[in-house]
Amino acid sequence: MSEKTEIGARIKAFSEKKGWSKSFLSNTVGIHQQNINRYLSGKSDPSRIIISLIKHGLNPDWAKTGEGEMFTNKEGSRQAGVGGGVDAALVQPPSHSPPVHQPVNAELNSVEQRLNVLEKDAKKRNADQGLIQVPLFLHACCAGDPTPTTDEIESYISIPKSWTKHPAATFACRAVGDSMIGAGIESGDIVIADQKAPVRDRCIVIASINGVQAIKRIHLQGGAIVLAPENATYQPITLQPSDELQILGIVLGIWRTLYDLT
Repeated sequence: MSEKTEIGARIKAFSEKKGWSKSFLSNTVGIHQQNINRYLSGKSDPSRIIISLIKHGLNPDWAKTGEGEMFTNKEGSRQAGVGGGVDAALVQPPSHSPPVHQPVNAELNSVEQRLNVLEKDAKKRNADQGLIQVPLFLHACCAGDPTPTTDEIESYISIPKSWTKHPAATFACRAVGDSMIGAGIESGDIVIADQKAPVRDRCIVIASINGVQAIKRIHLQGGAIVLAPENATYQPITLQPSDELQILGIVLGIWRTLYDLT
């Protein structure tokens, strides 16, 4: 069981100890009831709920570690007005309820600050898992230096940020020909490449050989460099000392459209 799942289970136990229904908990922490299960099951970072429940008596250290007491005060398992023969599922917080104020406590404030930092970190991680835009060059296989002027960019496309460690050095171009069909790269595919990724044996590269661009699999064989196709009808290129080689980018993946909207 993950740490988030364990924290979610403790939050659920706290809510049940208070005698709250799930809808009451949802209204209390300001999270839609359809989404509350994601926090209770650990699928979403529960620090937001912990922060909201501190003022209702939740001990944040217990919520995070399971150690110590569940409550920061001695009010017991049910808050005033909930319980005492009243079905908790029927009790809803009044829309005009005044905020509940907790006495100032330096340690509690410190914990709340730490939880705020955790929540910000969680949001940053979520943002890091989003999309980035990379330039799609007009020329097939990025003819020329892959840092062109604006008029050499056809458009921008969105890719998952997790695809690259160097977003600013990542670009896209259209593949031409069938020499790499064995690697799943077909003519017309949009190829995503990273200028700064390290060159490794057998990785697929966009290379310029004596000024001519090609997408090939690179083989580093001792002191020799071979650029090999993935199609038996083409011959590999063994570079000679006099050849000028420039690696324009390491191929990260392809972007293929299966249905033409035009």
